[in-house]
Amino acid sequence: MKKILFLAASYPPYMTDGASRAYRMASRLPGYGWEPVVVAPPAFVSGEGEAGSGVAGPVRVYRTGAPVEIGALEACQLASFARGERIAQGGRLSAVIPTVFRQAHPSEAWEKQASVVAEEVMKEHPDIEAIYAQGPPSAPLRLGLELSLRHGVPAMFDLTAPLDMARPWSPLSDQHGDELARLEQKVLSTGYSVITPTRALKEHFLRKHFGKVAHDDITIISDCGPLGPAAASGGPSAVSRPLVIVERAEEKGLRVFFSALASLMRESGAGSIFSGATVVDSSGGMVAKQLRKAGIEGDLVTCCTPSEEEELALLRAASAVGVITGGYRSAELWLPGRLIDAAFSRKHLFTVAPEGVATRFVEECGGSHARPADREAIGGMLSRLAGVLDGGLQAEVPAELLARHGEEETLTELVRSIAMMLPV
Repeated sequence: MKKILFLAASYPPYMTDGASRAYRMASRLPGYGWEPVVVAPPAFVSGEGEAGSGVAGPVRVYRTGAPVEIGALEACQLASFARGERIAQGGRLSAVIPTVFRQAHPSEAWEKQASVVAEEVMKEHPDIEAIYAQGPPSAPLRLGLELSLRHGVPAMFDLTAPLDMARPWSPLSDQHGDELARLEQKVLSTGYSVITPTRALKEHFLRKHFGKVAHDDITIISDCGPLGPAAASGGPSAVSRPLVIVERAEEKGLRVFFSALASLMRESGAGSIFSGATVVDSSGGMVAKQLRKAGIEGDLVTCCTPSEEEELALLRAASAVGVITGGYRSAELWLPGRLIDAAFSRKHLFTVAPEGVATRFVEECGGSHARPADREAIGGMLSRLAGVLDGGLQAEVPAELLARHGEEETLTELVRSIAMMLPV
C-alpha cells in the first residue's frame, strides 16, 4: 500500500476548522490503496483513559505532544477547548481557570513540534510517496513546502478557506495578513497540486490571483458525508424536534434570530413545533444570554457538544437541522459540515447565513434560508419550516448531491489527484 503523509493541525479529537474533512479523508484512503501517516495535535486524556482520539483502523497517527488532561473540564469547557478556544494566562480568573485554558492551544502550538515529528516520520517511513497539507492555519502548508523541497516528495495543498481572510470567530492566531496572502499565492502559483472543497472557493482564488493561477491548477474535492450509517429512516416523529447549531455567529444576528423565534412561538400555534428544540452553542456562550433576552430560555434545550460523535447523535434524532452563522464575508464561502451530514440523514435543512455556498446547498435540498439579522426573513423561514414539519414528510435530497459528497466520488477524485502529481 502506498503511503501519504498527512500534515493536519486540525484533527480529531479537536473540532477546529478542517478536522472532520482531514479525518474523513484519512480514514477512507486505505480502501483506495493509500495508507495515511498523520501528524496531528495531542489527544485528550481523562482519568478513564484516552477520550475521542479519532484514530481509525489502519491510519497511523503521530501526535505532536503528550495527551492533554481534560478530566477537570465540564462539557461546555471541553467543547470550547475542542473548538480551539483558550484563555491567556494572568488576570483574576487564572486561579479558577483549568490549566488547559491558560496555555497555548495544542492546535496553535502544533507547528513547534510538528516539524520534528514529521522528520522522524519521514525517517521511519522512507517509502512515503506524497504529502497532504491542509490550511488554514498556515503552519501545515509551510511545513509541507519545506518537506517537499527537502525530501523531493510531491505535495498536495488543501485550501479550505482563504488564508488571509479575517476569522473573528476563532481565537487561534496565525501570521499577519500580508504574509498569509504571499503564502497563499505561492501555494497556488508554483505548480503544486491544490484542492479545495467548493466551487465558490475555487472561483474566489481564480479571481484573487487572476493571471497567476489557471483553472486546471485547482481541483474541487467536496467534503465527505459521515463515516457511520446515515441514520434514522422515515419522516419526523411526533417527539423529534429541530436542532439548531449556532456556529460562527454574531451577537446582533443571534439576538434577531431568537427574537423572531420567540415571536413565532408566542403568536402562532405552528411555533409549538420548536418547543423543546435543542440548541448547540458553539458561539462561546452567547446563546444563553440571547435566550434570556428573548424570554424563551425555558422552552429550548441548550447544550455543548465536545465531540463530533455527540453532535451527529443529536442530528440523527432531530426533525430538522439548521446552522445559524454570522454575516462575515468568509461565511459566503463556507459550507458547514453538519448541513452535509443532515442531508445524508434526510433531514429538513435551514440556515441563517449570507447568500453563498451554504444557502445554495440548503436550496438544493429543498430547505429554507434567511440573511443574518433580517428579522422578517428569519420569521418567514421559521414559519415555513414549521409548516413542513407539521406535515410529517421526510426531506427529499437529490441523489446527485449525495453522490457529490459521497465516498466513491470524493475519494476517487482525491486518489486521482494524488496519482497525477506523482513522478512517472
